[in-house]
Amino acid sequence: MSIKESTVFLIVDDVDYMRKAIVSQLYAMGLRNFIEARNGSEALSILKNKTVNIVLSDQDMPVMSGLNFLKAVRAIEKTATLPFILITPVVSKDFVLDAVNSGVSSILVKPYNFKSLSAHIEKAIDTPIKVRTPQQAEKENASAKVVRDENSPDAERLTILLVDDTPNNLHLLTQLFKDDYRVQVAPTGEKAIKICSSDTPPDLVLLDVMMPGMNGFEVAAKMREYPSSEHIPIIFVTAMHDTDVRLRALELGAMDFVTKPIDSDVLKLRVDNFMKYALLHKQLQSQYDIIVENAQLKDEITNITQHDAKTPLTNLISVLDLMMNDPHTGSKQREQLQIIEEMALQSINTVNLSSELYKIENHEFDFQPQIVDIERIIRRLIDIARQTFHKKRLTITLEFEAKTLIDEIPRVYGDQTLCYSLFHNLINLSSDLSREKSAVTVSILEDDGDKARFVISSKSKIPISGSYRFFEKYTANNELNVAYSAKLLTEAQNGTIVFEVDKDTNTSTVEIALPRVARTNE
Repeated sequence: MSIKESTVFLIVDDVDYMRKAIVSQLYAMGLRNFIEARNGSEALSILKNKTVNIVLSDQDMPVMSGLNFLKAVRAIEKTATLPFILITPVVSKDFVLDAVNSGVSSILVKPYNFKSLSAHIEKAIDTPIKVRTPQQAEKENASAKVVRDENSPDAERLTILLVDDTPNNLHLLTQLFKDDYRVQVAPTGEKAIKICSSDTPPDLVLLDVMMPGMNGFEVAAKMREYPSSEHIPIIFVTAMHDTDVRLRALELGAMDFVTKPIDSDVLKLRVDNFMKYALLHKQLQSQYDIIVENAQLKDEITNITQHDAKTPLTNLISVLDLMMNDPHTGSKQREQLQIIEEMALQSINTVNLSSELYKIENHEFDFQPQIVDIERIIRRLIDIARQTFHKKRLTITLEFEAKTLIDEIPRVYGDQTLCYSLFHNLINLSSDLSREKSAVTVSILEDDGDKARFVISSKSKIPISGSYRFFEKYTANNELNVAYSAKLLTEAQNGTIVFEVDKDTNTSTVEIALPRVARTNE
């Protein structure tokens, strides 16, 4: 997709001219909406008060690093899925994996060019965000592999830029390097800056110091103002030997010095060594892209697979229900159909717990309410629960608070598969926690305004002191709490859920309220 002109960018970098350089590049793309911040803390304040569509953040910043800023952004509900590009120099693979697990949209390695920035922005906007738990990250990272063929014929030759105002010097150096590298020449500082700030900057600059017009030091200082050339290695060529000159060169990011007259053999070795750094940079950008893309591709495949699994399972349950209610179906066949239905319901529940809960937690669930026959679902789940817990000799029943409800059972606006999982989990949980030979009752209550209300009550083993922790995410053994998942499934359907324990009768009740369909006489 193309980037919309109305897209609002938050650009975060502690260096003023780097922010301005990024704005200039975005402006060249036809984009006009920019907000700037000097560090992650300042950027978080902006995100709380202004609408932003994508973040471009440097990694190396005071106050708050780019990675910590990313983690803070993902922890805020409003910005949990905001596209986020992290801009960084060479870093470790562990850092990249940490960023991927924290929900980074893309990692852009310095130096980068206009084309690369544009591609990363489009990719970040188009790709859904996923933040992994530490357990998920450890499991996925253990099997992560990055493969790159350094000798691939498609690999581009590295480029060296020779900057010198003397034609003979340019010719000599060109002959020295042309067999191993792609060589560009610039007879002036102005021409060098134009090449370095282009979409195809060089991988190494061999820069003469003493030139008319713009000298080598001025060229180096100007290079550091552009994202595409900020981190390009520079080897200075100079006839000067005093300490002040060398200190000035180091301040401007010089990687090495070559003194005139030039020793061709020594220069060739030095250039080859620094080109290894340039090759490493290209490989790292490729590896980082592969790591991010693999994680995102895995998410896409998982979402597609789970969606494709739910649809036939839902249809299967509907067909099974029709067959079981067919008067020509014998009792033996009906029992077998019930077993099949139970397995289908378990499969739907597994899909919901593995995919939909994650989307709900990260505010990515697309709730498309439909009319759900909730009474039919509850009756089937009660039948299944009776068989599941028959050894406990429980009495599991469906009751109505008022007789009028029997004639017109409330229907709800919800998601059918989420309703299956919601009531399946709560009925099973109540039955599991009930004392033997006790009763579990599912009651349909009088309407509460625009909500249909349901209560599941049982003689629970849960003490009063533990009731306030009923909806916590993890149990004592660090497993996902069924009640917590029920809370998410309810709230995802614009409903509410409450849990109480009656200390006098030691009865536990879970009340669920879901949006109801208006009655015919309303």
